[in-house]
Amino acid sequence: MGKSCSNELSLPSSVSLAVLYGVSAVPAVLGNAAFLWVLYKSRTVRTVSNLLLSSLAVADLFVGLLMDPVWIARCLLTPHPYSHPLKITIDSLWIQTSVTTTFSLCVVSLDRYIAVRSALLYKEVVTYNRCYAAVSLVWIVSIAVGLSRVMITNPSHLPRLWMCVTIITIFLPMILIIFCNYHIFVVAKKQSKKIAVQNCSLRGLQVVFEGARNRKTAKTVGFVVALFLISWFPSLVASFIHLTTSDHCTKQHMRLVWLWVELIAFTSSGINPWLYSLRNNGFKEEMKRVFGVTHDKTVRVSIKMNVIPKNSANAK
Repeated sequence: MGKSCSNELSLPSSVSLAVLYGVSAVPAVLGNAAFLWVLYKSRTVRTVSNLLLSSLAVADLFVGLLMDPVWIARCLLTPHPYSHPLKITIDSLWIQTSVTTTFSLCVVSLDRYIAVRSALLYKEVVTYNRCYAAVSLVWIVSIAVGLSRVMITNPSHLPRLWMCVTIITIFLPMILIIFCNYHIFVVAKKQSKKIAVQNCSLRGLQVVFEGARNRKTAKTVGFVVALFLISWFPSLVASFIHLTTSDHCTKQHMRLVWLWVELIAFTSSGINPWLYSLRNNGFKEEMKRVFGVTHDKTVRVSIKMNVIPKNSANAK
């Protein structure tokens, strides 16, 4: 019975999990670092929406740089008691990065909701100052909630802490994100019908342009949110089972299951930057330019056809 209730991983499972966490860290680090570097190097892509996405990118970057390595350590090392510094560090970092990720998605969803619902008033409502204030608030709250685990080390108080963290980190953000994106697509559908009957006036053309652009961005955010819901839903289920069951063995098993469901959750950090950058043509072109991928088409064609460019000495 003692073995069946053990919370230690088998050696093959430990190695497999460690390797998978390491693999998932690579796209999270490279993708989010590339996204942030393009924002830093190019002014043309520093829109309010992209600045809000940059907060999510930083959170996802921290997942690759911090969370994946500490979870690799958790997979390979013997489980420690709740009061051990490594255990506290893992829990605190998980809370902080999770809150930053989910809250950033909430802010991005609200941004797109406002953009789709009030396209012409969007720039008046969503300003850069409000954007900076929202991002700052997200990080202040996430750090404060993350530090709560450092202050609470008594095992008898931890179930209540994790219940609150689960509600704040996963459950409430899911409700807000689903609400915003449901209304985004409802409003977008209504706008499509209105645009179809708009007169070709200057205001009508502006509504068409703003509506089309915002609907495309809303779709991209919708994909990111769908990925979030799919990847984080197992964590919500595992957390619910662990917190509501009174069976000791079930709790021990759920601690092992948690290692796998967190791997699923962390994969979204590696997919997100590629998803919202590659779907944006302007950002994609800037990324090519910043990293030197774009070349002069005339030079490529002339080389391919063995034609000497005009600026050559033998052009005449």
